[in-house]
Amino acid sequence: MTNKGTTIFVIIIVALGFVIAGGYIWWRSASESIDGYYTVTDGFIDSTTNVSASVSFVKVVRYDSLMLLRVAEHLTRDAIEHNKVNSAKKRDFLYHFYVQGDTAALTDVVLDELAYTHPNLSSPAEKLVSVPGGWVIRAQFAPRSIHPQSVKTSRTAFYMPRPGVKALDLR
Repeated sequence: MTNKGTTIFVIIIVALGFVIAGGYIWWRSASESIDGYYTVTDGFIDSTTNVSASVSFVKVVRYDSLMLLRVAEHLTRDAIEHNKVNSAKKRDFLYHFYVQGDTAALTDVVLDELAYTHPNLSSPAEKLVSVPGGWVIRAQFAPRSIHPQSVKTSRTAFYMPRPGVKALDLR
């Protein structure tokens, strides 16, 4: 009897260990998932110069630097694996991350600056919004390389197209 009781106890302990391990693995993978965390709202790829540039504007649920890096890595890997950028050239990936409530109209000071720095841009107040507290991630790759030469992350202000305006039309 004692031997049978010990066997049942060991089986219960081992089964409980598998259940706990499986639960932890499921919880860990769910907490690291980027599904539903981001939406690419606009972007373009420019290969007309000696650098192939990919610029994207990505709306996120909240700012979380590790999640932003995961999203940037995922989008970069997708672009490289699907040959969306010219791999024979140096590649520059630029991701502008923002949350929905972090946009603002352009101020008069910004409009004056844009008139000076981008004189060809007509009616910037109607085409652009400001993101005063966004995040920008830039990854640079050498020609034919699948590993970045550099990755820079910074919290900064940037401009982005208003809804309905395409970034490709503004570059």
